Amino acid sequence: MTRVPGVDEVVPVPAASVLLLCDAPLQVLMMRRHAKSSFMPNVWVFPGGAVEEMDKSLGGGTLLGTMRITGARETFEETGIWLGDAQRRFPSGTSLQELTRDAPLDPQLLVWTSHWITPVGVPMRFDTWFFLARAGPGAIPPVATQPTSGAGRFRI
Repeated sequence: MTRVPGVDEVVPVPAASVLLLCDAPLQVLMMRRHAKSSFMPNVWVFPGGAVEEMDKSLGGGTLLGTMRITGARETFEETGIWLGDAQRRFPSGTSLQELTRDAPLDPQLLVWTSHWITPVGVPMRFDTWFFLARAGPGAIPPVATQPTSGAGRFRI
């Protein structure tokens, strides 16, 4: 990695993001981050976020498994859409343990597509794995909640 003189090194946080695709016509679900977000306020993003310890324990002992669980969990937390068992919607507050027990996730449905690391010199950095997943027919944009201020499907 190239060091930039005068810039303190910020260690990238492991993270995952999911490009949730809908077809007929082909669309992707995106969310607009809240104006008061500490990272990228008012920017349209894919659901995603940082790895949590629980993701590691449910990830089958592999980095790829951990990142798939992180992407699925973050997608659920930010949109209410769970990518397991026909992608039905669950009430807010449903735990990851309940989801994986009641509607098992097939990790193969999250297709790893890219891996990006935020550049040096940015105050908040992420080491992000990006996955593609197909949204079920009931996957609709969520009601705006923190950390988002809206969501929508965008044609690709």
